[in-house]
Amino acid sequence: MWKRECLMRKESVCKFVSALLLLCLLCGCANEPKGVGAVPVSSSHKLTREQMLADYDAMWKDIDENYPLMGVAERTTGKDFAKIKADYRKKVLNAGSDLGFFYILNNCIKEFQGTGHMCLLYKDRYTMVMSIYKNIKSPHCNYLYRILDNAASRDFYSYTPVDIYAKAKETASTKGKSGNISTKIYEKDKVCYLEINSFGSQFVSVDAPKIEEFFRQAKDSRYCILDICGNGGGAEAYWMDNIVSPNLDRDASYVSYELIKGEAAKQYLSIMEKLHPISELKKLPNTDEKDLAQMKYFTETQKTVKSKDGKKAFSGKFYLLTDGVVYSSAEGFAMFCKQSGFAKIVGEPTDGDGGGIDPLLFVLPNSGIVLRFSASLGLNQDGSSNEEFGTQPDVPCAKGKDALQTCLDLIQAGQ
Repeated sequence: MWKRECLMRKESVCKFVSALLLLCLLCGCANEPKGVGAVPVSSSHKLTREQMLADYDAMWKDIDENYPLMGVAERTTGKDFAKIKADYRKKVLNAGSDLGFFYILNNCIKEFQGTGHMCLLYKDRYTMVMSIYKNIKSPHCNYLYRILDNAASRDFYSYTPVDIYAKAKETASTKGKSGNISTKIYEKDKVCYLEINSFGSQFVSVDAPKIEEFFRQAKDSRYCILDICGNGGGAEAYWMDNIVSPNLDRDASYVSYELIKGEAAKQYLSIMEKLHPISELKKLPNTDEKDLAQMKYFTETQKTVKSKDGKKAFSGKFYLLTDGVVYSSAEGFAMFCKQSGFAKIVGEPTDGDGGGIDPLLFVLPNSGIVLRFSASLGLNQDGSSNEEFGTQPDVPCAKGKDALQTCLDLIQAGQ
């Protein structure tokens, strides 16, 4: 009976999740769903054809010099990006307006199909990340805010400040909840269920009391299902602070390898990480040699999640449900579970790109349009590209069943 209840509840939040994906642009710390955005508002001035071509060339210079996932994009999309680059440059010659120019650039970037968070910022995304990076006090967020906060970009996007954190808190206070999570405890089966739609940074503190109460009520349960299917990411602090830290009796760590191509990416990542020459990278069995040949630097980072108080709020067994939409910091959670054994992963392979920090930003010099992509190529423990292969589940979905049904069958079988 309760299987059907869970499935019906997941269907009922479908519309909410779609709306949330339009709202949430959060990656590493701040990630966005692929291919989502609102129409931009172009600037009051008109770009000349020469300025448009200069911006187009500048965009591709940033990509050619710093984008570390070109090989992954070519393999996963099957596209010839040298041809795409040449074809869209011709289209720029016929752009009739700033807005038309934006759409030509956007269609060009969409050829990457979101590989490595590749996108142009739309108006709503620009407004949201301005709010995020202004409010998060960390060196890399400050770095990104300084890139965004320029006259050309504020003009192009007709920027008006919005405090997304205040909006999230207002929603939670007026409705009693953020609308981001769903919980259920089934006394008969000793199973508790927590569904999290987004790890957006605006939800980290707003959802914390609800999750704490969930674990308090679930203390007698034997199994806990954490459902992040459809979760496109947000802030790693969400899962570290709200889920993992309260449920560790000792600190837990995982290791990530990131490959870096260009100097702009190096400058950005060196704020937070120690970079090493690529020649010092140890041999990993499944690293693509062509990808490796493009790289100049790498990081080997051990990330540690500290136990909150040396005790577990929930002492039972955790399961993590995943699908092909799990991305960015949600992917980072799956990577942590895979390496540490915090939870058994059930479902489908994830969508990847979860080991690094927020994507790097580039501002086109004349228009102020903002380009965004991952500054590094993250590797799984076997050396394969995390963006390309994601995290593999410990238990794949059984034939004809979704992740939840598969997990429930495991629990009933005592696994």
